[in-house]
Amino acid sequence: MVIIHPVLLRVAVIFLSFSYVKIGAEGVFTFFNIPEETGNRARFSIADYRIPKLSSLRVPGPNQHDVVFLLFAPKVSGLYTLGVSQATWDPVMIVYEGQSTFRSDSPSLGAIALMDDGYLFNFKGLAIVNNDDPTLNPVIQNIALKAQTDYLIALTPFTAGLGLSLPVEFFVYGDDQVIRGDVSLIPEPACSVAVLGAWALALVSLRRGKRAAGDTP
Repeated sequence: MVIIHPVLLRVAVIFLSFSYVKIGAEGVFTFFNIPEETGNRARFSIADYRIPKLSSLRVPGPNQHDVVFLLFAPKVSGLYTLGVSQATWDPVMIVYEGQSTFRSDSPSLGAIALMDDGYLFNFKGLAIVNNDDPTLNPVIQNIALKAQTDYLIALTPFTAGLGLSLPVEFFVYGDDQVIRGDVSLIPEPACSVAVLGAWALALVSLRRGKRAAGDTP
């Protein structure tokens, strides 16, 4: 079993090679890039061979799905659009709210939304790119997100056993840019109370004004 812990203050050198902000006429795009050399790959096993809906995550079984993660926290509450803007495979997006951990033995824990296909070629002038079919990229539009709340995004192939190909570009669109974070893989046993305490303090420090790597002034 693998447990994944968000750590918002760590400089994203390996896990998120770069991220940037683009201000549009109506809202703000925040982009994430998960590079090929990322170290945050994990794997979970469920009964379903494919993952078309949230309930697919609830029953354990033999079908293994690779997964990578990204993390952010909105600065303001509102309606946001989340999606994969560039990929070369058929990704599924799982959204976790207020999650301090992702547990590979219980991937449904904390999940609030799941999207398979976005059925879009373009969003607000942003081209949706996929070598197979752009409509395969998941996009969730107008999801209500809370300010200063952590959202962990898991990206996994629709079909078990296919593996995932990186890099992948992901975007968040809303009224303001979001605070970009980092994630750390922690194998069993679970991290100690001391580590959890340090992580909680890091979140407090960030929200008092410190910025993650790549944030604009």
